[in-house]
Amino acid sequence: MPPTFDILIIGAGIMGCSTALELAQRGLKVAVLEKKQVGAGGTGKSSAIIRQHYSNLLTARMAKYSLEVFQNFAERVGGECGFTRVGFLVLVAEKDRPGLEANIAMQRSVGIRTELLSPAALAALIPQMDAAELVAAAWEPESGYADPWLTVNAYAAAARAAGARFFLNTPVTGLRLAGGKIQGVDTPA
Repeated sequence: MPPTFDILIIGAGIMGCSTALELAQRGLKVAVLEKKQVGAGGTGKSSAIIRQHYSNLLTARMAKYSLEVFQNFAERVGGECGFTRVGFLVLVAEKDRPGLEANIAMQRSVGIRTELLSPAALAALIPQMDAAELVAAAWEPESGYADPWLTVNAYAAAARAAGARFFLNTPVTGLRLAGGKIQGVDTPA
């Protein structure tokens, strides 16, 4: 009889591995099925930019939480993620300034550190940039990037340590449904 789990996650990218960790830490039996290796899909090829500039409140809140995880990765997840703080800049022309200002106000309301820069302030920050056609910029000094490979593998290791089981080189070829709900999956193995 195949093993049974509380949760089955398809894909061992950053979303799958971080979800596996969170659920395994809550005592659930978690299985992660991956058709290749950990981080072999989009995650391993990503630029892994860690930013908070979003126009949607929920997404901005999640991004703020995510930045806090990356800033304290060793204690929150374990291992290394290669987070490098370089800041994040959003540049706009005149027609987009009201939207930028609204985004900044919303982001500040949830505690995101972001600043509205004038063309002069932008020129002082990046002297080699020609900001003549720009009206404003949003600057997030805390943002940066991480190493996607280190990050996903640290999450996978932490998820395993919390009890999640990984089945690599195991593509999902079908879903088993009963009563309109997924009850299991088909794999070549």
